[in-house]
Amino acid sequence: MFSAPSHTSLDPWTAVLIHGTLDRAASFSRLARRLEDFDVIAYDRRGYQGSRPAGASSRFSSHVDDALAVLAAQNTEGPVVLVGHSFGGLVALGAALRAPTAIDAVVIYEPPLRWFDEMSGEFEHPMNFDDPEAEVEKFFRRMVSDASWERMNDAARQERLDDAAGLFSDIEMTRDEVPFRLDELARLDMPVTFGVGDAVTNPDYGRVAHVIVDALPQGEFVIAKGAAHGIHLTHPATFADMIVATTKRSTL
Repeated sequence: MFSAPSHTSLDPWTAVLIHGTLDRAASFSRLARRLEDFDVIAYDRRGYQGSRPAGASSRFSSHVDDALAVLAAQNTEGPVVLVGHSFGGLVALGAALRAPTAIDAVVIYEPPLRWFDEMSGEFEHPMNFDDPEAEVEKFFRRMVSDASWERMNDAARQERLDDAAGLFSDIEMTRDEVPFRLDELARLDMPVTFGVGDAVTNPDYGRVAHVIVDALPQGEFVIAKGAAHGIHLTHPATFADMIVATTKRSTL
């Protein structure tokens, strides 16, 4: 699909923003506004919001296919940084492994890397697949906040409830599938930043981040001060700084 890019210093960076579980492209609006020098692409992953008609997928490879298809459709000539939040971080790494000549840098923030032995059971939250409404609410409250759920009107809550199939699909994949192995990451010879917040963040994120970063030829671990899991919502400037710093490490 891709050939090796030939960039110049005048070509602008393209940032492809890949959202996490029970989220959508629109949630990156605050981050996108702070990436003034970038061409920004954000899309709804299949099973979510505008991509619900595509249906939720039970295969991780389909999410990688989609990310690369979105990038190919832009026909960008400049360097590309994939930015993945939460589950989107897995997709970003998977896409970079699949098409390394098309990707120049990667930024991931707190991806759910459950299949590594270093992860504890703290990541496991039993889900009742027969009660999607309850599970959507419970997940949103845990990953975003009680206050955010309670502030939403009925229409906004219904939008989240309509994404239950995407939520269940993501959870099943991260529990049952191995998207990539640790030794594969050694092939990613590009700047990769693994970000973790220091506010109300599961300690497993930091432990696994170091394992991942050590496996990457150009890996870097960054702590986002004051940020919890929803960095793109609460600390978009911090997230933007992380992205800019990663692109500056590139040797284009």
